[in-house]
Amino acid sequence: MRYPAPLSRGSKVGITAPSSAVPPNLEARLDLAIENLEKRGFTAVEGSCLRSPSQEVDRCFSPNERAADFMNLYCNEEIEAIHPPWGGELLIDILDLLDWDLLKTIPPKWLIGFSDTSTLLLPFTQKLDIATLHGTNLMDSVESQVDPLSSSIYTVLGTPPGDMINQEQSLSYQKEFLDYEKHPNSGFKTTEDTRWHLLGEPRDLRFSGRLIGGCLDTIVHLAGPPFGRIPDFNSRYRSEGIILHLEHCEMTPNSLHRSLMQLKLAGWFEHLTGILFGRSQIIDLDFPSNPFFPVIESILGSLDIPILVNVDIGHIPPQMSIVNGAKGIVIWEQGKGKLIQEFI
Repeated sequence: MRYPAPLSRGSKVGITAPSSAVPPNLEARLDLAIENLEKRGFTAVEGSCLRSPSQEVDRCFSPNERAADFMNLYCNEEIEAIHPPWGGELLIDILDLLDWDLLKTIPPKWLIGFSDTSTLLLPFTQKLDIATLHGTNLMDSVESQVDPLSSSIYTVLGTPPGDMINQEQSLSYQKEFLDYEKHPNSGFKTTEDTRWHLLGEPRDLRFSGRLIGGCLDTIVHLAGPPFGRIPDFNSRYRSEGIILHLEHCEMTPNSLHRSLMQLKLAGWFEHLTGILFGRSQIIDLDFPSNPFFPVIESILGSLDIPILVNVDIGHIPPQMSIVNGAKGIVIWEQGKGKLIQEFI
């Protein structure tokens, strides 16, 4: 596994939208996020496919334009990380337009984000053995965002290869969506008590393995060659085990069922030592009332591995910074969880 160099003061961060651009009514939020990045000592470098000239965000730039903008930033030797503003819908359109042979020859850079950005992070780690960071999007990183778990992303980005980071589950999470147009400087409003759940019999446990995963809504469409050969990745690191992390944004229980079955048929669950599921939109119901939990248990229960749900991952903040490719150690004791990640 190859890790990007740690970021430090003065590091240049490229900002482009390989999926959905930022519309004019949300540019105030984007400007505050860039300002916060620079206050932390980084230098922001905007790409040409970032700000939409209209409210159309998915097709304002063609796939060729978005792919070229990403390649220009990634091939710029002065840029050490790329942090898209957020996810979107159509990142999958650019994957076969990227020069993967060239990408594997360039010293690795941090790729950061979640949601549709997972569609890019997963192939980078699976195809190129380059660690990528599934974590807070740039648009969620303003100066007023003081949640310690979300802010830990900068600690992760500054961690050198060979070192480790330790993150504990959050105390509370945000239930209501924030309107960044009306309140461009708003930070997360975490009001609900965080409760991870272990499916099956209650017990303390510890498991480890290489971390891989992302947003199920988008990465399920990668299952298979050439960009979702997760069985190959799992086989390469089988001696260490694999921890799969998943979250979803808009799935119903039935669409979750179909997606997990698709991954099962594609061999994604081979050599797993555990699974982490992020919070879903139905977050105030415990098992068995929560309709997502029985779906997960019915398809994955036969794997006979630990499965933790409502973990701090994904669209219901805050979320941990999970490094795809890192060696993860999950500790679950007395109903509380923590994740240790080793950059080895």
